[in-house]
Amino acid sequence: LSVDMGLSVDWATCNVGATEIYGKGEHYAWGETEEKSVYSRKTYKWCNGSNNTITKYCTENIHGIVDNKRVLEAEDDVAQTKWGGSWRIPTANEQQELIDNCIWYPGKLNGTEGFWATSKSNGKSIFLPAAGCREGREIRYSGIFGYYWSVASCDENSNAYSLRFYDNHISREGYGRSAGFTVRPVCH
Repeated sequence: LSVDMGLSVDWATCNVGATEIYGKGEHYAWGETEEKSVYSRKTYKWCNGSNNTITKYCTENIHGIVDNKRVLEAEDDVAQTKWGGSWRIPTANEQQELIDNCIWYPGKLNGTEGFWATSKSNGKSIFLPAAGCREGREIRYSGIFGYYWSVASCDENSNAYSLRFYDNHISREGYGRSAGFTVRPVCH
């Protein structure tokens, strides 16, 4: 299900891999479509083990093989591959639009810590669980931080943009692509 929050896209009511709005869902490395047991540069699909061996979605020689792709292709978009239809991972600008046009407040739903984002234009809300992130074999910061991938890469250190929240801080920033983050899809 989706929620029309008066923005340029509708937002899904739950994360990829979740069946309830309070479900944390699954964690994915950026551009990967399956969960795995270890999240690191050595296990990352689009790299040969280090920050300078990126094999896809690379814009600088210092990071690997340059293809100048900055946005995930449909086959590497976990929302598109798992949900189909017009579902996809949001752009960094769509995440910024959500940040800028909603009132954000921490809350708990069915025992799950997270943030509510309530539209300033129509009052509709979505709940984003603080599902933490996966690094190595561990889930870190579950119940404290929320990390949600965008479809866009950023140049610095071969990172990708994500929406991040904790305490009363909500931002869009770059993060290492090999980490496992949650995904909140959008559709038109």
